Amino acid sequence: MLENPQERGLAAKFARDLNIYYRTALRWWRYYEGTEEIACKKSEQNSGPKSSFTTEHNDLTERFEDFTISKSQFNNQLRNTMLITVKKPMFEPEVRNSVGNLQTRSEWFMEWKDFDLDFTKNCIFIDEPGFHINMRNNWDIKKWQFYYYTEDPEVDDDPADNKPIPKGTTTAHFSKFMNELLSVMDLDETFKGSYIVMDNASIRKSKPMLRKVESKGYKVMYLPPHSPELNPIEQFWAIVKGKMKRGRLTSEENLSNKIGDACNDVLIRDLYSFCSHSKCQIIKCYNKTPF
Repeated sequence: MLENPQERGLAAKFARDLNIYYRTALRWWRYYEGTEEIACKKSEQNSGPKSSFTTEHNDLTERFEDFTISKSQFNNQLRNTMLITVKKPMFEPEVRNSVGNLQTRSEWFMEWKDFDLDFTKNCIFIDEPGFHINMRNNWDIKKWQFYYYTEDPEVDDDPADNKPIPKGTTTAHFSKFMNELLSVMDLDETFKGSYIVMDNASIRKSKPMLRKVESKGYKVMYLPPHSPELNPIEQFWAIVKGKMKRGRLTSEENLSNKIGDACNDVLIRDLYSFCSHSKCQIIKCYNKTPF
């Protein structure tokens, strides 16, 4: 672009076109006239960050040059020896803020707008997290009503007891948990009339369980699908998992105690903030605004 400035215009014009200083353009042209080479920065000094590789790194590279390992062996080494867990990224599904789901949230808002429900005053939030054995029990905070329960895979009075236990949480597991939770809540009359808030998973919709909850003086509210921002306990479990320390459990330790310690480290004001944040998201349901 600066080959013939005498024929195509002044160097100043090209300097403006290239958004560079006039003297810089002129210096480049004079350099090109004298050497017929493109002007460029010539420095023996590398301005980038210095390499952190040492001779030890090179020695290791040479020693393991032909080394091979399968994915399963590599994963086992990371998980069991080095206590490192590799996670796959979980991206938000497109359906979360789809037109249909925004409409579902709006309908949910219209259904509950006239109730006395308040996320920071009279709600009990329920959700079950998953913990890995390498991550480093029952508990409650009376004021804000966050609960965790380690479910027993054996379900009493279930005709399917002799069959293999399904993986994950089942309706029977959740019903047993609710029975024990209601027994605890019945001990405190201030819980009466509270709303039990949870997602709309099918395992939570057992009609006998719902009848029992309502007979005890409580109400059940299901959140719209794909709406974790409306459930403050999602944020709570995220904080708890972040507090879990990696390390092998000693003979005196167990996973439930570690989880309980992490739960108790969460401050009351943080719990209130979680509830307030979710409460502020409710208006987005009415406005059909994506989370």
